[in-house]
Amino acid sequence: MYPSISWLLQVNSHNRRTKTSCVVVVCLSAFLFGLSQVAIADSGTNAIDASETMREARKLIDGQKYKGALRKLRKIVALEPFNADAWSLIGFSERKQARLVKAEKAYKKALKLDPDHQGALSYQGELFLQQNRRELAEANREKLAQLCPQGCKALEALDAALDGNSTNKSLDY
Repeated sequence: MYPSISWLLQVNSHNRRTKTSCVVVVCLSAFLFGLSQVAIADSGTNAIDASETMREARKLIDGQKYKGALRKLRKIVALEPFNADAWSLIGFSERKQARLVKAEKAYKKALKLDPDHQGALSYQGELFLQQNRRELAEANREKLAQLCPQGCKALEALDAALDGNSTNKSLDY
């Protein structure tokens, strides 16, 4: 028995309710500590699974199988809710299925997590063009130009979209 538990049991030994509450708190704390250790031990396998799942999702996107890609990507954000890459690709897949409101929400989530996410900025720019909000697309283009002054795939893709030439392929970032 832990020394702190025996000390707790001695405190207010006349009050049965207090004693029971202390025992419950200690047991619950021990249980939660155990769960946290299991989560820490499992975190390495989640990273591997998410990485493989991301590769599978990209293949599905490149094959224009957006529903299948979304299933994979939603698994990733369930494991890693702060994965800006996955949120960006969710937006891409939703946009390619003409679900523009969902796409916009996913891009906003990606950019909230990583305001300089090149893929999300490019894809969101394409969304803005679909919504006839060209000035917002051009603002994304300007931000991309600042982020990659030597040029990058995301900037090239958005430039192509601004010129009327869009692609169904996802960006590698």
